[in-house]
Amino acid sequence: MKKSIILLLCCLVTMAVQAAKVKESEARNKAQHFLAMSIAAMTAAGIPFDVYNLKRQLVRRQTTSTQGLSAGYYVINQRVVFITGKI
Repeated sequence: MKKSIILLLCCLVTMAVQAAKVKESEARNKAQHFLAMSIAAMTAAGIPFDVYNLKRQLVRRQTTSTQGLSAGYYVINQRVVFITGKI
């Protein structure tokens, strides 16, 4: 009886670890996909993103547009981009 309970618990733990690995892999794939997308494609698709200045300070959280940002360099989606000015 005890052996079967231990075996069942081991199976449940193994399944939980495998499920976590799959979720982590899916999240990594999504992140890589979004990194490959251009900012224009993200704004057109309405995908939210964070905007940071070069000091890594958050300028906008979960925005879908760069409208209203002053001209300058920003970090968007782990890329340094230049915004031409207020649109």
